[in-house]
Amino acid sequence: MTKFILLLLFIPIGLWGQGVAGTVRDSTGEPVFFASVVAAHATTKATQTYTQSDENGRFKLLIPASCNCDSVIVTARAMGYTKQSITRAVTDTNALLFILGTSALKEIVIKAKIPPVVVRSDTTEYDAKAFSDSTEFNVEDLLKKIPGMQVSQNGDITLNGKRVERVLIEGDDLFSNNYTLATRNVRANMIGKVQAIEGYQENKMMKGIEQSDRLVLNLKFKPDKKRANSGSFTGGGGGNDNLLRGYAHTNLFSFTRTAKTYFIGNANNTGDDALSSVMPNSFEQFFNKNKYSLQDNPMPRLGNKQAAGFDDIGLPPAFTQKNSEGIAYLGHVVPVSDQLKIKISAWGGGGRKAQQTAQKTVYFTNDTPLEINENDHHRQQNTIGHIQIESEYFSKSARTGWRSFIMANQHRFQDARAILRPALTGNTTPIVAKPNQTGNPLELFSALEYTRKTGESSLFQMVSKTGLGWLNTEMRAEFSPYSQVFNLPESFRILSNKGKHQTGYSHLSGRWLTKKGVKTLEIESGILYQWGHSGTDVLLGNNNGDQQSAGNEYQNDLNLQQYSPFLRAVLLLEHTRWTGKVQLRQNWHNVLIRNIGQPEISANQWATEPSAFAQYKFTEKLNGVVRYNYGRQLPAWADYYSGFVFTDYLSAVKGIHQFALNESHNTSFNLYYDDKMRFFRWNIAANWRASNHNMGSIFQLNPYLIQQAGYRPVAISGQGAHVGVSHFITPANVRLEIQYTFSQSNVENKVNSEETREVSNTQHAYSGSIGTAFNTWVNIRTQQQYTLASTANAAAADAPSNTMWRSSVEMTIKRPGKKWYGKVYLYHIGNRFPEGEWSVNYGVKSEIYVEVPAIRSGFKLTGMNLPSKRQYTQGITNELYQAISITEAVRPFVVLCWDYQF
Repeated sequence: MTKFILLLLFIPIGLWGQGVAGTVRDSTGEPVFFASVVAAHATTKATQTYTQSDENGRFKLLIPASCNCDSVIVTARAMGYTKQSITRAVTDTNALLFILGTSALKEIVIKAKIPPVVVRSDTTEYDAKAFSDSTEFNVEDLLKKIPGMQVSQNGDITLNGKRVERVLIEGDDLFSNNYTLATRNVRANMIGKVQAIEGYQENKMMKGIEQSDRLVLNLKFKPDKKRANSGSFTGGGGGNDNLLRGYAHTNLFSFTRTAKTYFIGNANNTGDDALSSVMPNSFEQFFNKNKYSLQDNPMPRLGNKQAAGFDDIGLPPAFTQKNSEGIAYLGHVVPVSDQLKIKISAWGGGGRKAQQTAQKTVYFTNDTPLEINENDHHRQQNTIGHIQIESEYFSKSARTGWRSFIMANQHRFQDARAILRPALTGNTTPIVAKPNQTGNPLELFSALEYTRKTGESSLFQMVSKTGLGWLNTEMRAEFSPYSQVFNLPESFRILSNKGKHQTGYSHLSGRWLTKKGVKTLEIESGILYQWGHSGTDVLLGNNNGDQQSAGNEYQNDLNLQQYSPFLRAVLLLEHTRWTGKVQLRQNWHNVLIRNIGQPEISANQWATEPSAFAQYKFTEKLNGVVRYNYGRQLPAWADYYSGFVFTDYLSAVKGIHQFALNESHNTSFNLYYDDKMRFFRWNIAANWRASNHNMGSIFQLNPYLIQQAGYRPVAISGQGAHVGVSHFITPANVRLEIQYTFSQSNVENKVNSEETREVSNTQHAYSGSIGTAFNTWVNIRTQQQYTLASTANAAAADAPSNTMWRSSVEMTIKRPGKKWYGKVYLYHIGNRFPEGEWSVNYGVKSEIYVEVPAIRSGFKLTGMNLPSKRQYTQGITNELYQAISITEAVRPFVVLCWDYQF
């Protein structure tokens, strides 16, 4: 009996040889289930055994003894992916890892119920109809209803806590960083699908070779909208008893076999902020950390002389701003051939804004805090023009590619304010200030990229980028204390501060990438060249036309030249559950700075910048990520300013007088869970950062001016944490999101003293949102945010703090299948200040829409009102001051619009 049992145990060993186990994944690391895995004889190619991968992508094969082979060829296949084969010895017991790339399949149309979300490799596709109740006007309204999607007040989009870098239309990037042109102006009912693409690559030759962490959205039009002519027009008017209001909006699209054309227009004085998405607050807007995006200009910012922003935190601009604005956009995509595509985009516009605000600012000093009260009537005019042309050419063999990008951006602004400050102690006459700033920044940028594949998994790439910028500004301000500040006769109260600034940046680099098995190696070398010139002239005058120079100490004539050759090496390892990346960058900075009245600065410094990244997949849904980065970065161009430069009527800035590299440490940890099919996600994140040799300031505060003298070094440190949960309950069509964010920053500065002090600013932000079903009579979506901010420094007995509570409720009443709806938006703004009292305000916007299908039209009646007070109050606390502002609301108004779609 014993011999019989032993014989049975040895029968499998006689029939079967060694086992082969492994995992099948796609290019993003997601498991590929039901993939076919076949083992064949390495010499005869005869099939020996086969199986399928399970839901986790795992498989196991037993090679039969009859194979009589030393090695086998194991091949993995799956529909929609390219197959992969691996030859391995039969005696090798190590697990296999297949990484399958996507392949183009012929389109198969199956008429069936479309699922709300489809996950394909690195793309998550949302069916717009599943998350819409047909009451959304633009794409932004639609995105706010997609699970995990968040849209901030300024239009920035995040998905599951990760920033969306671009928004494409039908796969084409036509907006660069200004994607709110699309999300706030393209009609929602044009869109059939919204695709979230992770690991996005602009250059298709890089796919499968270079790892990317970029996230973009792609808007797919409905099939019936892809015609030679389709679009919409909305226009109407109304107002109240003292002001007429008008609104016009249009979408025109043309899809043909040879080209795509997009036209967007928006003109109104109803508070719809048409220009906000394309107005550069500074040239730094064009700077993006991802230097391998062809459209991203690495040129440092061109200075701080830009149009001042308006106070629109809390309420939509329509409640507090009087506007008259318009913008037009034209985009054209021409596929010249199968290899060559050209994309042209241009937009231009202009307008005026006005706002009235009362503000109390308390500056924290080493002794008694300084309080300044002002009433401010703010007016602004803007014009902007932008054009960009992008081309891409890929050879038929897909082994060579050329891409180019050219952009020009022109902005003109005039910012005028009328400010009234109460009289100083001992005087009876209030102080009046009339600052008026004008500027005309111009930016030109070009980029060229050449890519050549040197193997199936290796390539060589050359990139050239050049940016040029010019900025001429003038601040002309009338302010009576000027005569005392400059020790001049009392009539000299008019200050003229003219500035001319020029800067340029050039980048030339070559890099080689190769991927072999689990290793990817990247080597890059190049040179950066930066130059700049800044000139400033300050004059004092009176109403009789007399002028007097403020003196040499207020003049500025700065020249900069900087060469920085660099070498960078990156090693990426991917092994089963682990992904690791280490990078080392070596720079040599040669800097020459000349300035009037100051000694020449010449610096030659080496800078070594290491960074590391590690990711571990606990399960297919649970991931942990750790990042560390050490940087020794150059100062921004504006930090080189020297001599007094007036930024507004109240403050003057004196720049640094020495050169230093900013040293920084950044560490972050992220643990996230993502069950895409069940719409359940959570993430926990923590970060720590510290830097030295920052641009610091010595603040001299007095009732007349705030003078800031720049100096180095300054230490800045901070830490933060974030916890978020997102869940979409499919049976009930209910979306729920809860988030908590903590941040703390510690900054050293000097205030009315030579002693350096450390100031700590802490913020706790709690937010949550919930949305109900999209196909019922009543749909409700609400979002709440509660923020506590406090500032502490050694000189203050108590830490100044304030609490902000923002909430919004959107309620829609619409009977399913009917051609009408009613919608109410309710905004709540609450502020609690150190004294303990609350200021609470409400804003209400309502809509009634009736569709008339017979004439493909609809009619919409919109009303705006601030029902409680005619003004609203809010506060802000940071390291230097606490400000409380009271903004006047516009009068209630009603607008009736005709909406035509074709």
